Amino acid sequence: MPIRWREVNNKLRPDSFHIKNAIARLKRQKADPALEVLDTEVDLIQILESLTERYSEQ
Repeated sequence: MPIRWREVNNKLRPDSFHIKNAIARLKRQKADPALEVLDTEVDLIQILESLTERYSEQ
């Protein structure tokens, strides 16, 4: 279950996020909480080049 950074605090209880309340939680959201992650463009070529460079030196 995705959560927003503003929800991360000392009152956060992991046991509050479960399949039984997932639908109700998502309905209370103003937008899809996963949209920010899914909407981000990733340059996979650049990532693979960086990984190749980093691990080929070892």
